[in-house]
Amino acid sequence: MTSVTIPPVGSRLSATNAATSQGSPRLRTYLLRLSLLVVGMMAMTACGGAGGSSSSSAGGQVPIKIGIYPGNIYSMQIFAAQSAGFFAKNHLNATLVSVAGGPAASAGMASNSLDVASFSPELALPAVQQGVHMHVVAGGTNLNWEILVSNTLADSPAYAAAQKSGYPGAVDILRGHTVGVVALNSNSDAILTASLADGGVAAADVKKVAVGLGTSAAAALGSNQIDALITATPTSSEILAQGKGKSLIDFRSNTIGPPSIKGRPYVAQWATDDFIHNNPAAVTDFQRAIAQTTLWLSDPANKTAVDALYQKEFPSPNLTQRIDSIVQDNRNVFIAYYDPAALDAFNAFDVKYGFLKSPIDVTQLIAPGTPPDAAAAQALGHP
Repeated sequence: MTSVTIPPVGSRLSATNAATSQGSPRLRTYLLRLSLLVVGMMAMTACGGAGGSSSSSAGGQVPIKIGIYPGNIYSMQIFAAQSAGFFAKNHLNATLVSVAGGPAASAGMASNSLDVASFSPELALPAVQQGVHMHVVAGGTNLNWEILVSNTLADSPAYAAAQKSGYPGAVDILRGHTVGVVALNSNSDAILTASLADGGVAAADVKKVAVGLGTSAAAALGSNQIDALITATPTSSEILAQGKGKSLIDFRSNTIGPPSIKGRPYVAQWATDDFIHNNPAAVTDFQRAIAQTTLWLSDPANKTAVDALYQKEFPSPNLTQRIDSIVQDNRNVFIAYYDPAALDAFNAFDVKYGFLKSPIDVTQLIAPGTPPDAAAAQALGHP
């Protein structure tokens, strides 16, 4: 079995040893929350054992703890790989561990309570700079956020003007209003921050509140507790299905968004350096499992099974009647590759919008064996 290697765990990138004081105020707030979450994750560590273990479970399968975000499309590849058996077929005994969001997943990686988790780069790169030792091992999704507005705001004359204006001018309609994000300092918050800046809307002119995903977000928008919302599918699909809001900006087109990152791979699967160094063959198996899963999700022949998986992981009677369109909308969202140039683009993005005070060296942050493009991912995914 082909193995992948990275520098030994003791050979960290110099960028990851940067002092905390180099971070922006936003980053220091993030790190304070991260340190508190690490303490909270220690119980998981005690139950799950030390991270990066190279021992095999029964049948020669390698145990791997993977962080998942319940109700979030970012975890669909992991849900599918487990449900359709791709992890088991590739000698992996996967334990899926629910985490509340990116900061909690970072805490799990830092404490070795998790071996793998999905991260968007605007959160991953600051975490790496501050000493969370991890590398990209597979792709996840393209940029897939959508900004919705309440029906009240959509009925105003400003909505038609905003739609005509397009990105980034459309965000001007948000000035003076309350906008829901999944969580403060989350990736939804980051994309909203960048979009407001691109549209010339000062951060102080918009009030942000955390509303989560799914029914809580839909309820907040539908009841006018918030005027707008940045969220991901299937939450956006649920809101539109219920008639509780209208779309303002859909980033899934890959032609819309902050210029430096639009059309780029977005979320990636990251693994801890300990797991990569101790389990090189298992990393290759994980990469193959993700490539196979991504092909499976996009194959119309698997429609019945994929529909059932969406309904299981995102249960809602409002989604059931729109399951075909939801699956179709997301068919091209999932990717198994990660273009190294994307990390460099997000490096500049993080500096521009204040998530990093200075750029870091990203040239070694993608583990060998990670497919660099769609063709390589497809080749890896075929038996």
